[in-house]
Amino acid sequence: GAVVWTTATRMERGAAEEFETVAINIADKIDRCMFERYGDVQAFGVNQIVQNKDNWYKTGDENPIVAAMNKYVELYGIYYLTILVDTDGKLISVNTKDAKKAAIDTAYLYQHDFSKEAWLADAKAGKFHANKESTITGTVVEPFYVDEEVKKVYRDEGYAIGFTAPVFNDKGEIIAVWKNVAQLGVVEEIVFSSFKDLKGRGLTSATLTLLDAKGNVLVDCCPIAKGSEEIVRDTNVIGKLNLVEGKVEAAERVVAGETGAITSCLNSRRKVFQCAGFAPLRGVLGFSGMPWKMMVRVDRSQAFVSQAGLKSTWLYTALTATVVICFASYFLGRSIAAPIQRTVNVLKDIAEGEGDLTRRLEATTTDEIGELAKWFNQFVSRIEGVVGQIAGNAGSLTKAAGELSQTATDLSKGTNVS
Repeated sequence: GAVVWTTATRMERGAAEEFETVAINIADKIDRCMFERYGDVQAFGVNQIVQNKDNWYKTGDENPIVAAMNKYVELYGIYYLTILVDTDGKLISVNTKDAKKAAIDTAYLYQHDFSKEAWLADAKAGKFHANKESTITGTVVEPFYVDEEVKKVYRDEGYAIGFTAPVFNDKGEIIAVWKNVAQLGVVEEIVFSSFKDLKGRGLTSATLTLLDAKGNVLVDCCPIAKGSEEIVRDTNVIGKLNLVEGKVEAAERVVAGETGAITSCLNSRRKVFQCAGFAPLRGVLGFSGMPWKMMVRVDRSQAFVSQAGLKSTWLYTALTATVVICFASYFLGRSIAAPIQRTVNVLKDIAEGEGDLTRRLEATTTDEIGELAKWFNQFVSRIEGVVGQIAGNAGSLTKAAGELSQTATDLSKGTNVS
């Protein structure tokens, strides 16, 4: 038989579906950001200064290629390293400053052999990040990895996303390969910003988690557990904790490719039951998308309070709107009907009464009702003038007729005297 949904069950389902929508929106934002990064590396590589081999292999900020790289890193603010290598894997140029224009030590990379790097081989072989539905291609993507050079240069965790593209000469031949090493922080900021939106709605228990294709945690946003809304990375979690292996139902389903919602799932870390919404990244604008999955979870008690509050707000808003509309309709009806009724009364008095054409309507507004009164008054004035003219003409005719009658009488008397 049909499933009978209780009010509580509908509320639970509504809350979970709301978080599904949030997960879809976050996934879309991440994909759009990654779409731009996909194109950045190709755009950087077409800079004509790269074609001048006199600039190759020269260290120092005075090198035009290095200067351009430093400017890219400063303007975009999301790249650790920009690396240009020849087809043999020898470094041509690398940035010497970070996004804040502070000097970084990258000179040692000129001695590094990049020939064995998978990204170099894939770029040369045309093994780009794309699928059958993709309308853009040309970039090799490393969705998430720990970059050892970033760890050395920046002395941090080295969490990075790689974008690599070949550089061509005028003949269409590959002469070099450009790689941008992006910060994972660009994705973390999108996720943590979304938490702030949920917090603004009172959902402080929200847990936002980005997973890789296998279910490993890439972004872990759980301020209520960590006691901070700042981006805090746990090296024992990022890239290592697998929620599919942990039997988290939402993780299992989203990694399997599902988009959906769950009204109750256990958060083993916090030992609480939560509502969950989840969605895989699908890609945008011809970009095939990143192989990542987004989950949004909120404690059940808080989720339902929010949903009930939202429902109450809607009911209050609907009731208020109904009352306002009723009063507005009443007063609007009166403001329209009363002047029309006055017009009808004047017309009726003229038609059925003594035909008093001196009567006028009061025209005090500039709207359609005022226009009606204005032209009605002009019309009656015109009729009054015509009637007055007719009356005047009638008087003249009566006088002329009298004079003719008197003349006829005088002629008759003269004839009799003769």
